[in-house]
Amino acid sequence: MLNINKKDFFKIKFEVPTPVEQSLISTILQKLDQIITLHEEKKCLLERLKSALSQEMFANKNGYPAVRFEGFDKAWKQSKLGEITKVIAAKPYISTPSTHGNYLVIQQGDKPIAGFSNSNPFKNYNNITLFGDHTLSLFKPRSPFLVASDGIKILSPSIEMNGLFYFYELEKYKPKSEGYKRHFTILKKCKANFPTDIDEQKLIGSLLLRIDNLITKQQLKMDKLNETKESLLQNMFI
Repeated sequence: MLNINKKDFFKIKFEVPTPVEQSLISTILQKLDQIITLHEEKKCLLERLKSALSQEMFANKNGYPAVRFEGFDKAWKQSKLGEITKVIAAKPYISTPSTHGNYLVIQQGDKPIAGFSNSNPFKNYNNITLFGDHTLSLFKPRSPFLVASDGIKILSPSIEMNGLFYFYELEKYKPKSEGYKRHFTILKKCKANFPTDIDEQKLIGSLLLRIDNLITKQQLKMDKLNETKESLLQNMFI
């Protein structure tokens, strides 16, 4: 409308399908939208469940969780995250990501996989959590990895603690964002509660991981459905 006057605009001709075909196209797209909405709602429910469990299964000020697994009744301990965290130098594992390679290169932010590399990776990943110093992002590696910059902190528990529980401990108690600044100095001062029983740590970590996996599956389904809808929009219209 910016490059054509109103009179000429309304003279433009375009093709439309028959009413029957219009109805069929609308029905298909409407059903896809309904399925996408259902998956979005399921994902939201799972996220709310995880949030509720994180509130109830981590100890409050009195040192006891509101909800816990059967057989555990000891009070939790409290420490600053810096007192239970070991930092591993990231510099030896910094690598420029490419489209090919045997190992993931992890970056900060919502899209942690920057690419791949064949450089010598960090191999002892079981107890490791990667923390984005600027973005507050957290990533739990499940295979040997490299990092895209020194803005990624390679962290592990400095005390006897299950690596998966440690990841969710950081997720639970990490500070709020203060813009594009180094947050690790703030993170170290945050107080965190944790059980001393490794078995209790494992159960909590495993439960939260199962919910995270379900959330990821829902997101993948939504992504595929949105791709399908986009493809239909491209191919069912002239």
